[in-house]
Amino acid sequence: KKKAEWVWQEMQKSKFPLDQKAYKTLFKLYIKVPDVDGAVRVCKEMERNSIQMTPDMYASLISACAEVADDNRALEFLREMEKRRMKLNVITYTSAINAYCKSRDLAGADRLVAEMSNKGIRPNAITYMTLLRGCEIQNDPVRAMMTFKAVKDDARVTLDAEILRPILRILKRMANAHNPSEKEGPARSMIKDAKDALASDLIKKGLKINGAQLG
Repeated sequence: KKKAEWVWQEMQKSKFPLDQKAYKTLFKLYIKVPDVDGAVRVCKEMERNSIQMTPDMYASLISACAEVADDNRALEFLREMEKRRMKLNVITYTSAINAYCKSRDLAGADRLVAEMSNKGIRPNAITYMTLLRGCEIQNDPVRAMMTFKAVKDDARVTLDAEILRPILRILKRMANAHNPSEKEGPARSMIKDAKDALASDLIKKGLKINGAQLG
């Protein structure tokens, strides 16, 4: 943050007109912190100098909001993109959903999933994993079971080892946190389903299966 502030001050002192590239360089420094207020300050200064924000800058702002669990501002930036007729995609929505999950507002996350689906933007594997991590944060195995069923039933998502391994880790952490001694139940059932799907993918690829591979 100190570096971003120093660069900002030096840019302010400069007598040379700044272009979009210069502003974006400073913007990225604030995003990296993440310092949403600092990044917004850069954006406002850009627009005062008749340099328009780009969709990728809004996407970065939404991602930064997710990092600091600020769902309100993430939604605010999403709505600004709509007002400016910028195209929203699954990455932008998933970043906003992540902000809701990290702020423990799973109902808000579900509303955004429904909204994107109504616009013809389908959730992808990252969206589902984001929702599952939200269930883990909230310690909600019932909602996790519904989410896992949704990802299994979604023909557009390929459940391969790359996707299943992190899903399996999330499910196991949830099961252990919720009831470590439980041998049966929704969480354990999900783990079994995930292991079966992972084993199936490994077999298709001609790989030998062992305990380590199944998490």
